[in-house]
Amino acid sequence: MTLLTERVLAYQKTGENLQRLVDQISILVYQFPREQPGFTEEDGAEFLLRFMPRIRGLIERYQEEGPFESYLAATLRWQVKTFAAERSSGRIRLTTLEHAGLAPLLDDRDPEQLLLEAREEELAYGAPAPPSAGTACLLPGQARRLLFVSLKMGERLGESDYRRLACAVGCDPEWLILRWHQLRAACETQRERRRVYRTRRDRAWFRMRCVQYRMTVTVDGDTLRALAGELLEWRHRYEQARKVLLRMQDGPSHAQIARALCIPKGTVDSGMYYAKREITREAYRARLALALENA
Repeated sequence: MTLLTERVLAYQKTGENLQRLVDQISILVYQFPREQPGFTEEDGAEFLLRFMPRIRGLIERYQEEGPFESYLAATLRWQVKTFAAERSSGRIRLTTLEHAGLAPLLDDRDPEQLLLEAREEELAYGAPAPPSAGTACLLPGQARRLLFVSLKMGERLGESDYRRLACAVGCDPEWLILRWHQLRAACETQRERRRVYRTRRDRAWFRMRCVQYRMTVTVDGDTLRALAGELLEWRHRYEQARKVLLRMQDGPSHAQIARALCIPKGTVDSGMYYAKREITREAYRARLALALENA
């Protein structure tokens, strides 16, 4: 009998140490999808969030007919199948074709039909197609990195800019504009919060100037001391708002861009890293200018 099985049986008898059990099982649930081909760390986190409410019922329904780990694994296999079907991830489905042992777990349909659907899904929602002959001045990797940077700068660009970028990158303009609108909607709360703190910062700055002016025309000592305290308060509010604005993220996060493009977050992270290095090279800037000029 395993240690986990003993703890489950002990809880069923005494009703104690439930949280410790849930924490231990949560680790196994989180790791389960990551051990399967085609699943990322983000998939494991989302799967855990979905499965978490079931853990207590799983513990209470367990009967001593075998190790609890086997009972848990059997349940997780069915839950992963449902999870993958709901996400309808082309990346996961394509991976199953390379791992025959996982394919029956995720889909019972014909593999050729599965591949056709995954490719159709990738064309509709995935990464842009390789650059066409008219935009061959950008390599495929450079085109993808330009796409990441352009979506990161979504607050500064408009629809006409994205139509030109779509030609330079080599993807459908309507597809790119749809992704742009999706990211703008996702950042609406963040944008409103930035507006609120900008208003606070500007108001505090104006009040500081008003108090400073009043101090220049006041000669009464008590009034000057009161104005000095008021100035200190408004300066504190100004610095607070300014620091919050400096910490605020400008544009969508890498995770939001990855979700909009249906790709792993790590791909966006590495793409943005290399894009920052490329922009310092004169040859790349000339190639990018030529691509945008031909767009």
